[in-house]
Amino acid sequence: DPGRTYQGQRQHDENHSGTQICHQKEDKLYTFLKSLNAIYRRPDDKIIEPRKDGLSNLGHALFVTDHGPVDVHSFIEGNRIYEDLVPHTVEIEFRNHTINVLDLKMMVHLKRMSRDSKDRQRLSVLEETLRQMEEGHE
Repeated sequence: DPGRTYQGQRQHDENHSGTQICHQKEDKLYTFLKSLNAIYRRPDDKIIEPRKDGLSNLGHALFVTDHGPVDVHSFIEGNRIYEDLVPHTVEIEFRNHTINVLDLKMMVHLKRMSRDSKDRQRLSVLEETLRQMEEGHE
């Protein structure tokens, strides 16, 4: 929507915890971000869209999309990179893209290692969900 403003996206961002992505391939990431109408999160109202050539050196970038906030990381807790995480993912389809999403067991493991207070706050819910899932499989 060309009429959208960053201010409206910022308000949307404050109400959602966001999605984190650990990326590997810049072309795929760029295509995915464009399909979500991603713009960089900024403290001002300036709208800056991602550029394909700007994603190769990306360490950590914060975006706002039509579906809420998205954080893109080159690595996450314990300096794990994309290749380290793929064996601990499940594939989902989203807007004509196949996305690898961390399985709950790995997510709990990473949240336990995190120093982020928001991650620590969510940990008990994730652990209980994992416990219930594991009990249901016994």
